[in-house]
Amino acid sequence: MDIKLISNATLKRLPVYLRCLHEMASSGEEYVSSVAIAENLNLNSVQVKKDIAVVSSSSGKPKVGFKLSTLIHDIENFLGYTKTQKACLIGVGKLGSALLSYKGFEKYGLQIVGAFDVNEQLFGNTINGISIYSTAELTEFVKENQLYMAVLAVREKDAQSVCDELVKAGIIGILNFAPVNLQVPQGVFVQDVDIAASLAILSTKVKTVLENK
Repeated sequence: MDIKLISNATLKRLPVYLRCLHEMASSGEEYVSSVAIAENLNLNSVQVKKDIAVVSSSSGKPKVGFKLSTLIHDIENFLGYTKTQKACLIGVGKLGSALLSYKGFEKYGLQIVGAFDVNEQLFGNTINGISIYSTAELTEFVKENQLYMAVLAVREKDAQSVCDELVKAGIIGILNFAPVNLQVPQGVFVQDVDIAASLAILSTKVKTVLENK
């Protein structure tokens, strides 16, 4: 199926299913049904069945369900986790440093191969084995290493200009941690990691529960 035809909602649910499946596999289970996944995650079983049908290489066995190892592979393959994509990170402040220290990116098919900042004191240093360079070297580095993805962890006022530079260098996918809506041309994709929005949703839900006590 063409990934363009799949909704963002489904794409967001697939990693959630994957975590659930890994937990089931670690407990020794070999088969799983869409109903079991739905019950485990408190989701609608019909929706889960539709989502699984998008990525599964089989329809599952009646009364048994899907073979766990096969379904895990199908989802990981669909999401691109089985093929590592190299990327660069821009902005080695507190957040950027924490992201560089995070060792879980490669689990999701993303390998940060270089980091960039304007702070001269950082040049030549490494974090988690990843070298830090001057942003003046960014364009050349992206082209030489044939990168297509970037992680943006710069200040709000610098985000758009850095984004423009990345796009000119050939980047087509940006994981954006900066609190700003980036303007990009058609064919370039931005995924915002909006901590403020997530916190607002969580806080509102907690507030609602407390008010109804």
